[in-house]
Amino acid sequence: MDKKRLLLILGLSFVIISFLPICLPPALSIAFFIKTGRLVYDILMPAELFLFTLIGGGGMIALMLLNKESYKNLIIFTTLATLNIVVSQIYADLSGLAHGETKPVGIHLIAITIFVTLYHLLAFLVALECSRTFKEITK
Repeated sequence: MDKKRLLLILGLSFVIISFLPICLPPALSIAFFIKTGRLVYDILMPAELFLFTLIGGGGMIALMLLNKESYKNLIIFTTLATLNIVVSQIYADLSGLAHGETKPVGIHLIAITIFVTLYHLLAFLVALECSRTFKEITK
């Protein structure tokens, strides 16, 4: 298998993997709605699928390194998404939210909402940057 074809296959795989945290929750909500007639959306699921964002972004960064292309934005977005998840987990642990000792109300609800919203945005930016860099690889 030649290098160009391998880059295309791996690049497309990483793009698909990076879009999973964005596309999977709405798809599962629609499937649940069709089955039960109730519309339910889990806003925490993209954060639970963080590993896909990390694998997709990290894999595309590795491909860009091998291909000697620019990957600065992808590193920034992947790093920010990772830091957001780490900081939110530390906050949840220190505040007692992770253990159930503290109820998610007031400032805790606001903080978690900000973390989750920011992660949604960063996961979307990682996925978009992965697809943009995939276009650079396929030139």
